[in-house]
Amino acid sequence: MRGVVGITATTSDRVARFEKRGFTVVRSLDFQTGQHAWNVEREVLGHVRTRLGLRHALTDADTQGNRRLD
Repeated sequence: MRGVVGITATTSDRVARFEKRGFTVVRSLDFQTGQHAWNVEREVLGHVRTRLGLRHALTDADTQGNRRLD
């Protein structure tokens, strides 16, 4: 199973592009500001990496060259 933790604008087609590549949205949250979304993303990624021991595993092909995706 592959997963992505990331933030995007509600006007973006980013989620649709990932769904076309076989990803499924498990949870989506709305935030008042991009800064708040970024802070939560950092916390989630920290948990995934340190407490669950998972590492970054997506390639450029998985993220369509977007290096900011985890």
